[in-house]
Amino acid sequence: MAVKPSEVKQRNQEYYDKREEKKATRYYKTDSKEIRRKDGYYKTANNEIEKEVNAFYAKYGKVKEAPKIDDLGVATETETALVVDYNTATKKSGSRSNKTRLQVLLASLGITINELYKKQNKSLEQYLSAVASENYNESVFEVFKGVGHGQRFNKLSDAALSQLIRTPVAGTTFTQTYTLNRNKLAADVNRILRDGMIKGLSNKDMTKQLESKMGTDSKNASRIIRTELNNVYNQSNLSGYEASGVANRYEYIATLDNRTSEQCQELDGENFAISEAVPGVNFPPVHPNCRSTTSIMLDSTTKAGTTRIARDMSGKTYTVPGTMKYSEWKKTQGIE
Repeated sequence: MAVKPSEVKQRNQEYYDKREEKKATRYYKTDSKEIRRKDGYYKTANNEIEKEVNAFYAKYGKVKEAPKIDDLGVATETETALVVDYNTATKKSGSRSNKTRLQVLLASLGITINELYKKQNKSLEQYLSAVASENYNESVFEVFKGVGHGQRFNKLSDAALSQLIRTPVAGTTFTQTYTLNRNKLAADVNRILRDGMIKGLSNKDMTKQLESKMGTDSKNASRIIRTELNNVYNQSNLSGYEASGVANRYEYIATLDNRTSEQCQELDGENFAISEAVPGVNFPPVHPNCRSTTSIMLDSTTKAGTTRIARDMSGKTYTVPGTMKYSEWKKTQGIE
C-alpha cells in the first residue's frame, strides 16, 4: 500500500540531499578495498608473466649486443644482454608438436591473462552485488524515515539483483568490458613479444615493456571499478525509490568542486521523473569515473533556506545555499 500524500512529513530538500550525500560518500569510499584486491591480482599475474618470459630467454637465448631502450621506448645505445633470435623462437617446440616455441609461450601467458580477468570478474560481481543489496534496502529505509511512515517492500530477488549489477554503462556490462580488455591485453602482449624478438630486445627490456602494459591495464581496471560502483549504487537507489512508492521524481546532484565534468555541471540541480531516468543521459554515471548521485524529490519538499556542501579550489569544504547550481557556484570561484 502506497503512502498517502497526507501522511508525508513536510521535509525540506536539504534533509534528503544531505542524507544522500553522506550515504554516497560512505559507499564511494568502499571502492579502495576492491581496487587493492585487483592490484593484488595484477601483481601476481605480472610476476608470473615475467617469470615465464625470463625462463624462455634462459632456455633459448644467447648473449649478444642488443639495443638498450630508455624510459621513452627509444633505443639510445647498445648493450650486451640475453637475446632470443626470432628464428629460434619460431622453431617447432618439439618433434611431435605443430606449435612453435613462441606460440607455446604465448598460449601459457594467455592462460595467465585469462585467470587474471576471471578473478577480477568474480570479485567485482561479488562486490557490486553486496553494494546493490545493502544500498537498495538502505535507500528504501531512508525514504520511509524521511516521510515518517514505513511499509513492507519486496527484497531484491536474485534475478533482479543480477540484472541490476549488469546494467550497461556506455552500452556494455562490466563482464563485456572485461572480455574486450582481456582480448586487447593478450593481443598487446603477443605484439610486444613478437616485435621485441624481431628487434632483438633483451629479456630485461621485454619484461619492462610488459610490466608497463600491465600497469596501464590495471589503471583501466581501477576506472571500471569506480564507474561500476557509481552505476550500481545509483541503480540500487533508483530501485529503492520505486519500491518505496513515495517518490516520483529525483534530483541530479553533482559534486561542487573543480574536478566535476561539464556533463555533470549542466545536470546539477535538475530534476526528472523516475520513470524517465536514463543512465548516461540524465542519470549517473554519465561518464567514466562519474561521482554524481541523486536524491528523491517529493511534492512536499522545498529548498528554501537550505545549504549544500562545496569545495573551493584548494579542496577546503564549506557550505553554499541549497538552491545554488554548479553554474552559479563556478562563478563564485572565478572559473570560466
